[in-house]
Amino acid sequence: MRASLLLALLALTSPVFADDAAVAEPTTAVAPVASTQDYPFPADIAESDPKPGKWELHYLDRVTKFRAENATLDPTKRTVVFVGDSLTEGFPTSQLFGTAPVLNRGIVSDGTAFFPGKVTLRGVVNRMGSSIIDCHPRVVFLLIGTNDLPDRGMSYEYLLGHYESIIDTTLKTYPDVTFVMTTLPPTGEKYKNHATLNPRIVEYNALLRGLAEKRGLKLIDVYSMYVDADGLLKAELTRDGLHIMKEAYGPWADEARKIMVEQGFPEAAQPDSTQ
Repeated sequence: MRASLLLALLALTSPVFADDAAVAEPTTAVAPVASTQDYPFPADIAESDPKPGKWELHYLDRVTKFRAENATLDPTKRTVVFVGDSLTEGFPTSQLFGTAPVLNRGIVSDGTAFFPGKVTLRGVVNRMGSSIIDCHPRVVFLLIGTNDLPDRGMSYEYLLGHYESIIDTTLKTYPDVTFVMTTLPPTGEKYKNHATLNPRIVEYNALLRGLAEKRGLKLIDVYSMYVDADGLLKAELTRDGLHIMKEAYGPWADEARKIMVEQGFPEAAQPDSTQ
């Protein structure tokens, strides 16, 4: 996609999950390549003044949990990692892929990166170590962006620059990783901002498809799986118009399972007798 088009497509809507943090001025600057380690947040950040919001503290709790889980992993054994926001945290990965070594690295309210000019507890680029690199991945599935598309001062170029840095850092560390991009599902009628958010989801998904084609990466089109004839999230799949019900993850899981089996995880196609 040409840079001029990316620069023209700026954030236009209102917040989705994140708390009411101050919004920085828009910028198109793209930060350096994502680090292979987590961002060095201060050790006492949870007690800082002002105190982090609910979802920032959740981010911190999840990252702490990820690090503890990673410490138990055998570095000689590769894994499958699902990375994202609440749509991924709510994905019942432990129930849908048999005994495959699947790690869920979803965090409710998370986005791609910092809000421009503001350091907060958020962003996949700021948890690369605990969410991808230290997981010793063989396959990485990434769905991120819904919480970035409301008006938080972030252009599409800013977001895609960070998104691509996630890809680059992963592949530089693990050249044999199969990196799978995922489109964003639409929001439904029950979600109050669906009329303004859904057009941006459509625009951003077009950019994601273009990036996947440019980079030669696999892409799971979750949007097409869950959209109805009116461009909304199918009513029967959601309670709030924003999140997908547990029983609705089947089509997404089916596509992910095919890729996992192709990449050497046949156990993903078998039932898990321990569940």
